Amino acid sequence: MAVSPSANTTQVSQALLFVYGTLRQSIRSPMDKLMAQHGELVSSALLSGRLYELGGYPGAVYRPNAIEHVHGDLFNIHRPHQLWPKLDHYELCSPAFKKPWQFVRQKCLVTTPDGDTQQAWVYLYNYKTAGLPEIKSGNYLYFLKNGNDLSR
Repeated sequence: MAVSPSANTTQVSQALLFVYGTLRQSIRSPMDKLMAQHGELVSSALLSGRLYELGGYPGAVYRPNAIEHVHGDLFNIHRPHQLWPKLDHYELCSPAFKKPWQFVRQKCLVTTPDGDTQQAWVYLYNYKTAGLPEIKSGNYLYFLKNGNDLSR
């Protein structure tokens, strides 16, 4: 279920958000302070799918039955109605950007280390992936550290 940024901004008190790239806690980004104000890290998690290098940041494609996984962090977001518009803008999928957006926010199943599955919001890559380099490990942190984790 992909949403437009103006949708789903109702006064829900909490929501789960799975992040796999520049919003991860161990990556310093302009969004660090904002994420800390609006959420707390729950655990690491996996998303079924593939991860691609987009030229300085990653993009995940959700494939519910995939063998491959994208590694990330699961956050419990407090006051998501305040955070979504800011994250949508950061992820280039706010009304300020022309459609089709490069990313869409969608609910997906993620798996925590203890094997539990949770529904969480994820910013998914929304364009075709043909010809894009895939991050084989599915782990953007590993890719940044080692830099030799791509396949075409």
